[in-house]
Amino acid sequence: MERICEQQASVCAALVNLTRVDLMLQGDNIKIMEKMIDILKPFFQITESVSGESYGTLSSIKPLLHHLLKDALNPTSDGPSVIKHLKEAVKKKLEQRYQSAEVSRLLDVACFLDPRFKELPFLSVTERSTIHDISKDDVSIVSVTSTSDCDDSGPPRKKTKTSAEAVRTILADMFQQSNNNTKEIEPQDVAESEIVNYVREKPVSVNSDSKEDKTDPLEWWKDNSSR
Repeated sequence: MERICEQQASVCAALVNLTRVDLMLQGDNIKIMEKMIDILKPFFQITESVSGESYGTLSSIKPLLHHLLKDALNPTSDGPSVIKHLKEAVKKKLEQRYQSAEVSRLLDVACFLDPRFKELPFLSVTERSTIHDISKDDVSIVSVTSTSDCDDSGPPRKKTKTSAEAVRTILADMFQQSNNNTKEIEPQDVAESEIVNYVREKPVSVNSDSKEDKTDPLEWWKDNSSR
């Protein structure tokens, strides 16, 4: 559609030469196509960007979804009815695809664990607090599990890790106690402290070119695993 709009003059000239002016798009049709392009362009840009990244992009799904639902598909009072119907249909499909509470929670937690998006501006204060509590519980479980694994004798067992297990491993390395001789701290207290410190830190810039500000969240966690 974008190419048709860009080459409209050439297309009209060719149709005139072929004596097929009946195939020419009328003014209203061209305006509708231009508005459709404006609606669909963010979907193309997001798809192209996410599919082209060299690292996991699960954490960016919720912010991008929020942008599409609240901005790109925001209903307007003016404009052709076909555009309104298009926005409503696409918005409905997106909401249906992500209506699962479990999926929504997974995306929110993934977003929170990304140092670029951890402020969760698209959530309410109550929703952010819930995600913080879920993360604390997960960290507590990982801390207990990682400590137990360190006590096992014999060579480590090799197994293929799922994405969820890989994230848990990263968190386990981060929150593992470095000194076994120190006073034992409850996993929940460790989790509370780590989450609070993580939230207090300045978010990593999304557009930063600095080597210190990693745009790959997994690289950031790797570099900060010893903290």
